[in-house]
Amino acid sequence: MGAPWYQIFLTGGWERELADNFAWAFRRSVAGLLSKTFRVPMNVIDIDEDDNGMVEIDTTTSPTNGSSTDSEEETISEAGDDATSNASKREISEADMEETNALVEAMLEEDLLALYKNIDPTNIQIKFKMRPLSWHFESAFLVPMFTRDHVKRDPSLKGAYQEIETEFVESGSVAKVREMGEKLNKQAGGGGMRTLIAEVSVDCLESLQVYNAETGELIQGSVDEDGTAKEKEVQHLVRMEMATSRGPEGGRLLGSWQVIDIDDMLEGNVWH
Repeated sequence: MGAPWYQIFLTGGWERELADNFAWAFRRSVAGLLSKTFRVPMNVIDIDEDDNGMVEIDTTTSPTNGSSTDSEEETISEAGDDATSNASKREISEADMEETNALVEAMLEEDLLALYKNIDPTNIQIKFKMRPLSWHFESAFLVPMFTRDHVKRDPSLKGAYQEIETEFVESGSVAKVREMGEKLNKQAGGGGMRTLIAEVSVDCLESLQVYNAETGELIQGSVDEDGTAKEKEVQHLVRMEMATSRGPEGGRLLGSWQVIDIDDMLEGNVWH
């Protein structure tokens, strides 16, 4: 993880740093998904107004959602440059869209990203606000010898460690487990690759309303009698992984963290 050994074993500093980074990555991932899906610039959605930041989007006010009424046109005309400026902030260029897509694809594992690909922004409009309140390190473990990319290249590797664990539970044979481990290392190429998987819980204050884009009917979420969005505290479990490789002088070269599951939607997105 890049932390010195004394920090890992004598302090909880690495856990706090990891949780901070995961919380930031989770917020950015959510903002990126919303930007990619609803074509709204990331800098409009992801708001760094304080240490925790906030994600907020309201596509019900987007200038692309239907034609304006006469009164709306009059208001926009009276507002002049300010209204034009606000509308332009919700528009995203193709270059920015490509950059957002690249960012989202780098930050979220493809199976997790695939869960959102069928959302049609022409059918729904949303109001969403998420403010992270606190976050906590939950767990971490190491998968030696291979990575998710190994499994993509050779699907027979999927579940290899679960097979080794099952063998040990059933037979208790250390020799058999060692044999299976050596076979796995050879099959994976013996390149010294490892995967670090960790989980952090993120407590947020959230509100969500989903509307039918054609009728304006509220189809998910709730509002108060005066139309104010109802906020509630929600805890999210964020699972991320990073591949590492053998470095010079016995060190490790670190890869990039990637979100592989949120709230167990993929049941951990397990491959090992």
